[in-house]
Amino acid sequence: MKMGIVFFLVALIFLAVGDFVSIKSKAFFPSVFISSVLFLFGFWFGLPIDFIEKIGINLDLVNVFISVMIVHMGSMIPLQELILHWKTVVTSVLGVFGVIVFLLVFGILILDKQTVMLAIPPMTGGVVAALMMQDVAKQLNLHTYTFMAITIYIMHGMVGYPLTAFFLKREAKRLLLIYAHDVHAHQNSVASSDSNNSDNHGQARGKWWTIPPLPEKYQTPYVVMAKLTLVAWFAISLNHLIHDCISKYILLLMFGIVFTEIGLLERRPLIKANVFGFCMIVVMLYIFSGISKVTPSTLGVLIYPLVICITLAATGVVVVSFLTYKWFGFSREMATAIALTCFYGFPADYVLTVEVIKLYAKNSEQEDFLQKKMLPPMLVGGFTSVTIASVVIAGFFTKFLLENH
Repeated sequence: MKMGIVFFLVALIFLAVGDFVSIKSKAFFPSVFISSVLFLFGFWFGLPIDFIEKIGINLDLVNVFISVMIVHMGSMIPLQELILHWKTVVTSVLGVFGVIVFLLVFGILILDKQTVMLAIPPMTGGVVAALMMQDVAKQLNLHTYTFMAITIYIMHGMVGYPLTAFFLKREAKRLLLIYAHDVHAHQNSVASSDSNNSDNHGQARGKWWTIPPLPEKYQTPYVVMAKLTLVAWFAISLNHLIHDCISKYILLLMFGIVFTEIGLLERRPLIKANVFGFCMIVVMLYIFSGISKVTPSTLGVLIYPLVICITLAATGVVVVSFLTYKWFGFSREMATAIALTCFYGFPADYVLTVEVIKLYAKNSEQEDFLQKKMLPPMLVGGFTSVTIASVVIAGFFTKFLLENH
């Protein structure tokens, strides 16, 4: 019997249980947290570490799906809103600053300096930073900590998920109170915007709409996906052309915004093509497959520095966000949620936000209102910390550790 279908079923059960527990607990236990715990114990008790390959999912396919998903996310953000998100970028960077300060000031008092410096870059974001610091540990012959960077990258999300969900839920409640007090004005604004920015087919137009929309009968899944993939290819080609001077993820997001504004892309193209759910499954399974690297023996050796570093990092993010949220017009809850995206990035920032929105929105109007208020800053914050800040920080600490060894 081919085992690929069995492993796919097991993986889907883990994801489904995560959703079920999240719904029953009203997102007290976020789905990504529950699923990550299930995968962790699954690997410890028999799930093959290469289950993702046995299913037929490889890195090339995942990279394609991530690329089109980020363009899709860009299609959801109006350009005029993005221009206002410089405050989000600064808020995200301040969260990373909180991680660095608390680990350097308090972490060095508890742990040795090398351990703290190896921990900081993966604590602030992406897998690239984690792999860079893993390579540094090998060069310094710190065999015990060879897997510390990647373990931190995987495990600190388990703290970030419930923390973020807590603040997002408080923010959703706050926004819905505002919505309830101003519901008529909001509805009139939406109606006016829809009437001014729609064509005969109901497609929301961008301010710089230049390309006539395709008639609805030609907007088949194949056509929608072809256009979406074309835009993703444009962004990746430019990234290669400029030798990665700008992160490809930033370019993908920007191209999604711009090409939606000029009319080449529809809003939410993956949903229009009915493939968003499948793309999300593939990407999340690949993300969770990384948990296989966290073995009981590795966790046993690293548990003490891991707990210290993650606790200090989370505290630093929350404290800095609480001190600075008023500077940029965010609520305390939203600022903290944005800053916490450095613990996981995309796609978990999207999953957590949408999960909370669906939990609290009682109708499509409220859901749309919450999405416009919460989703763009969470996505921009995640891309800022994980794809830019963490790599810059990893570069600095790599040079410092190697030159001062």
